[in-house]
Amino acid sequence: MRRRFFPGILVLVLATAPAVAGPVNRLSQEETRKVSQFIGECTVRREHDLARQFVLSGGDWKPLERAGRRLIQTECLPKSNMVSIMTNDAMLGNLAEALIKADGIALPADGFVGVPQLSYVAVTPVRTIDKEGKALPPERIASQEKGIARRELINTRLKFGECIVRREPTLSRYVLSTSISTDAELAAIKALAPAMGDCLAKGQTVGFDRETLRGSFAVALYRLTAATTSNGASQ
Repeated sequence: MRRRFFPGILVLVLATAPAVAGPVNRLSQEETRKVSQFIGECTVRREHDLARQFVLSGGDWKPLERAGRRLIQTECLPKSNMVSIMTNDAMLGNLAEALIKADGIALPADGFVGVPQLSYVAVTPVRTIDKEGKALPPERIASQEKGIARRELINTRLKFGECIVRREPTLSRYVLSTSISTDAELAAIKALAPAMGDCLAKGQTVGFDRETLRGSFAVALYRLTAATTSNGASQ
């Protein structure tokens, strides 16, 4: 079993190939979602406060420093001869949903009226020179550009989720009460179609699927609810 940890993106290999040489099967999308949900719930049980800090920051690894590695709990990874990869935004959404369940989060009576807009992880400009003033090689610049594109995509999805949750907090919360990869989940998401239309910027082409939508709702609900309480973390 392997774990790979990078500040800008998490790539989690749930299981490696068996010792005996042979084909390695990838988990289906539904299986991957179920495993990811399990990992989120297990991690929150073991590292609740750290997971909370990570979610309330909008998925910023930097403030966590080395402690962030504790969010990759080996004990939470199922044993299997199948492999899958969980990215940073998928992990963020699963942790947020697990925190909502663990903390018994309930919607405020008046929704999120008056709650300031949430902030998101700042995108660092591309560096073209090193600390000594020497030009960086093209491959390092290209790597930075990829990282920036990933962060911008995550932020766009999270802002979209915040917009929908503010407009339809009850319907957004209901999505999280459905089982993943079910007809009920799909129907709950479809009920938010009008809000999605209102929140989609003109010409926006960012793709969403059930997992990214559900995750963005969970992150927004947890962060906005925290912002309404006296002990809520920074927005």
